[in-house]
This record gives sequence, C-alpha cells and structure tokens, in this order.
Amino acid sequence: QTQMFYANRVEQWMGGETPLTDFQGVWDTLKAVPGFRQKFSAANVKYIRNMDDCSSSGGIDPLVQKCWQKMFKDRTDATQKCSEEKFDCSWNSQNRLKITNLQPFVRKHPVTGSEVWFNHINVVHKDSMAYDYERTAKIWSGFYGLWPLMLGKYYQALFGLLSLFAAETELGSTALIESGERLSAGELLAMKEAIYKNTVQNAYEIHDIVLIDNLRIGHGREIYLGPKESRSIYTAWSDKYPATWNVAT
Repeated sequence: QTQMFYANRVEQWMGGETPLTDFQGVWDTLKAVPGFRQKFSAANVKYIRNMDDCSSSGGIDPLVQKCWQKMFKDRTDATQKCSEEKFDCSWNSQNRLKITNLQPFVRKHPVTGSEVWFNHINVVHKDSMAYDYERTAKIWSGFYGLWPLMLGKYYQALFGLLSLFAAETELGSTALIESGERLSAGELLAMKEAIYKNTVQNAYEIHDIVLIDNLRIGHGREIYLGPKESRSIYTAWSDKYPATWNVAT
C-alpha cells in the first residue's frame, strides 16, 4: 500500500527522475472523455503475456521478458501458480507459454473509496513506449532531446514491422478489452494524455525521501544520461499506511 524512494546517488547528467502519476486524477480526466465512463468503468482489461522457452533463440520483441523456465520450476509449477492466481496458461507447439488474465480497468481505493484507474496498460501495450520517449524528448528538448526522440521513432518502426508478421496477441505482452476488442489508437492516446496531465516529476537531490500511496500513485523511471552507477535510488514497500506503523525507539 505504501512505497518509499530514497535518493542514494544522483550524479547522472540529465534525467533519472521518478515520474509520479495520480491515477485517481487520471480516471477523473478520462471520465470527461465522451464514452469513456460508459465503456470502461465496469469493464475488465484482458492481459496477455507470452513467454518463450529458454532454449529458443532471443527475438527482437522488447515486450518479451524472461523465458518461462526462469519464472517457474517446470510446467507443473507454472500450472499450479496460474491456478492459484486464476490465470489461464497454455503452451503452443514451440513450448511458448501464454498467460491470460482479467482485471478491472477501475478499482475503488480500499481506504478512501474513490475510483482509481488501476491497470497496467501503460506498461504492457506495444505503443506506450514510443509515446513516453517522445514526451521525454520534449522535456529535454534541444540536442539532448534527439536521443529519446530517436528511441521513440525506433520503437514505432519496430512494432510496425512486427505487426506485419505477428498478431498483437502474439507479442510479449498486450492489453485488450475483455471481449478481445483492441484498444483504438484514439483510446490509447486519451489514456496517455490523461496520464501525462496527472504526472509530476522533479529532479532528486541527494538523500531525498519520497513516500507514496501505492494504490493511487503510480511511478516510473525516466531514462538518464550518465554512467549506470551514477544513479542509485533505493525503494521499499509496506502493506500498511504510515498511521499504523510501529516506530522502533
């Protein structure tokens, strides 16, 4: 329920902020978009994740994460875990694992009762990365903005190429409406614009501490310029809110 960030090292030249998004505000914004409340308030999002066999050669789809044998001991273990989480799991002839599950687009906050846009479309949809890199390019602007701008164009071209050979449901991950309907380009753009409208990000100063309500505030990580070791942000979670914490003395 609560997440904390601690700025241990912030010597990168540019970027590296932790964007914080108010997803209650995102839903308030989206409700004003014609048709959104009616279509999404009581609907489920259908997540699809495809995990390759560890023995297969790596592909070029950046949405494919770990091979499934690194996540599970074997098929029996995978099947058991999927059953416990109420996921649908299946393997194809290439021993590729497909995991499908349903979750609501919108949830009520357990404490405040407010409706929150609570899903992972921003992370798993193929077109999301290009939008995010283009946003970073605008923030950085000038010469430095060329790098994220080119990254955005690269992912646009890559997924355009992949779409010629594979359906969206065969990519490493995607999000659909429960019926199997794809999100339209206009719907995804409205979601991204609502997220950006309700996002703040500020440069860290050394020893900064940020505490967020993890059931309302989402977070990300901006790309940065500088050696990998120039940025170090520690994070910790608690399943309770600060008011209930027992402080050691």
